[in-house]
Amino acid sequence: MDTTYRLISTATALTGILSLSAQQVGGSSISASTGSNKCITQIQYNHLNLPSRITYSNGRVINYVYSASGTKLKVTHKPSGIGITTKTDYVNGYIFTNNSLSMAQTGNGYFTLSSTGDPIYHFYLKDHQGNNRMVVSQSGSVEQINHYYPYGALFAESTNGDVQRFKYNGYSLGRDQREQGA
Repeated sequence: MDTTYRLISTATALTGILSLSAQQVGGSSISASTGSNKCITQIQYNHLNLPSRITYSNGRVINYVYSASGTKLKVTHKPSGIGITTKTDYVNGYIFTNNSLSMAQTGNGYFTLSSTGDPIYHFYLKDHQGNNRMVVSQSGSVEQINHYYPYGALFAESTNGDVQRFKYNGYSLGRDQREQGA
């Protein structure tokens, strides 16, 4: 059985190597054999070559559901042990967490809801390529500043409070890996 290797890297350093059998490369599952890989033990891909399930060594699991065109529709985070499962639904720019509206994207930013249900607006300041370089609140205070390598990896970030996930080219950086197409 032939073996191929895929390098797994972050913005600044190599973090591990995945060993893939020839059958796995054309199939739907990849198992990590060496390296740190953020404790990932298995990644399953769907027919569009998008991750459908990520399993961690501590028992934590992330499941993804996509439309036929590859648009992310749902993410389920199941923690290891006795944790609360978090379900996130993506519907035309609206993001629902556990069936409650948590964020709605607008043309120039997004809004969240306060505890009283009032919208709190956050605006993006973008660079010439459309990358979100800064997030500013409706009162004018800077909430987040992002700096990128030329190939899109985040190398510096400053935040005040909650972290806004939509960064390079407007794609979402998920909890554990870059989630494109949200």
